[in-house]
Amino acid sequence: MTQRLRSQEQLKRQVARREAEIDVLLEINRRLRSHFELRGLLRDVLNYTRRLLDAEASSIVLRDEETGELFFHETDDDGTRLDEIRLAPGQGIVGQVIKTGNHRIVNDTKSDPDFFDGVDQVTGFQTRNLICVPLLMEGQTAGALEVLNRDGGFEEDEVRLVEIISSQAAMAIEYVKANENRLERERMALLGNMAASIVHDLRNSMSVIHGYSDLLALKAPDHKDLTQVIAGEARKLSAFCHELLDFARGGQASMVLAPVDVRQIMEESASSIEDRFNKHEAELMVTYPKENLSIHMDAMRMGRVLMNLLGNALDALEGGLRKVEMIGKSCEEGALIIIRDTGRGMSQEVMSRLFEPFFTMGKPGGTGLGMAIVKNIMDCHGFELQVESTPGKGSQFTLTLRDEHAGN
Repeated sequence: MTQRLRSQEQLKRQVARREAEIDVLLEINRRLRSHFELRGLLRDVLNYTRRLLDAEASSIVLRDEETGELFFHETDDDGTRLDEIRLAPGQGIVGQVIKTGNHRIVNDTKSDPDFFDGVDQVTGFQTRNLICVPLLMEGQTAGALEVLNRDGGFEEDEVRLVEIISSQAAMAIEYVKANENRLERERMALLGNMAASIVHDLRNSMSVIHGYSDLLALKAPDHKDLTQVIAGEARKLSAFCHELLDFARGGQASMVLAPVDVRQIMEESASSIEDRFNKHEAELMVTYPKENLSIHMDAMRMGRVLMNLLGNALDALEGGLRKVEMIGKSCEEGALIIIRDTGRGMSQEVMSRLFEPFFTMGKPGGTGLGMAIVKNIMDCHGFELQVESTPGKGSQFTLTLRDEHAGN
């Protein structure tokens, strides 16, 4: 009789657990249907998880596909923002879960040799216990879901619940990414058609402007320098339209490579944007290379790169010290051009999406294409572009210009 009662109680607990799992699936699927924005969805799911397990905090950690580093993709509303924190591969308990693909329950973090307290030191949060399960995407461990701090700790019976939530979160991330890729392809196709139409219409207008600037040069030779500026700006506009068309079609930019003096391209870019800096009462400090540096490049397209970066640096300035620096110097690979501002800076999340087409940081009138085109031009040259930024302190863009065509 006692054995039968025990069996009945065990069966009741199993049924209760299965009911709880079904409830979790139904609840998360309801939330999936009511959301169209990934961050809001994941935050909602994490809040639900925290309340379900009566815990203090929860978060999703993902692995950076390029560097292998771990970053906090999302946290619940009560969690400290962890955008700037990065962990080395395998670091901490969450790093071990992602590395091994096995879940972990740690009810005393101080006694666990894998526990990394660096995050607590930065945030002020104190992690006492946790449950952490792998997050699988496309059959690979891409991250982990962790739930932190519950009175009495966590039990093995709760792993299944957290795994269900983790699988649903992974499905949501995969679905949104696939949908974003589809939308981007559609937008790029539309952009290609629009760009083709714009280039066709502008080509006629540019021809008229060129013609009249030549006529003005003949009739007013004393103002030849001004007519040359008109013709030069018309050529830049025409070239930009072709850049947009090349980018929208997904092809390599059709570049005209020739030896270009680094000092000259810096001078031309600084001169072209000088009026904008004066209008906004900002200072542009230019330090030219000490050496004569000549690099094979498409001068007009690289001028576009510098203009975009200088313009973005100007837009990022906020009160206080309104200064942008452009520094040119030599390096082993060829030449460096550094553009540094004292502006608002960027979070790690913004930096990770900086070169995505149509991604914009809320700049009025921004298209979200400027930095994508910059990256495309740099890649087509075989040049390197590195970005460093600290929120509230500013950003630095380092352009490494390698002269792979020297001597050809």
